[in-house]
Amino acid sequence: LSCEMWDFANDGNIFFEKGMKSFFKPCFERWQRLKAKHSLTVIYYTRTILHSHRQGSNTRTSVRKDPTSGVLYEDVFHTVLENVTSSNWIDLISHLKRAFMDFPAQANWTHLSPREVKLRTVNTGGCPAPAAQGNFFEALNLALNIFDLHHLDRDLTRTGQAVVLISPGIGLFEIDHKLLLLTK
Repeated sequence: LSCEMWDFANDGNIFFEKGMKSFFKPCFERWQRLKAKHSLTVIYYTRTILHSHRQGSNTRTSVRKDPTSGVLYEDVFHTVLENVTSSNWIDLISHLKRAFMDFPAQANWTHLSPREVKLRTVNTGGCPAPAAQGNFFEALNLALNIFDLHHLDRDLTRTGQAVVLISPGIGLFEIDHKLLLLTK
């Protein structure tokens, strides 16, 4: 859920809503027509660029510093649905929308001016990173971890499963070379 998901398209909808209407709704309608019994897990992920982060007793261990830009960030992963099998897939759309509206608070986003950030004496939260600077590959690796040892002690619950990651970006990502090699 990078910052682009809250941008408005030409038709007046935010891009998240366009994704709901053009991807999830047709997919869920098709599954309902076919009486499909899929197991669905949805995880919202983002990278929060921190406004400021002061050292002290409340320093969070999940805060990282980008080695090239020096920006402090925190990767956030929130499981919205886990292994849901439903006969009424359309009801899940309202659940996904509610989770979307709650996500900024979970991701510690604040909308502060630079002046307000300087006046604060505590950790102030942050804002969502653009998709190109986000944690797409970290999310992909987390999703693929379950398939890492697929050839040993095979578990039939993982047979025929697919991983679909959706990003509002154009497919160009700023990524650490070691993470790229690990993913490859």
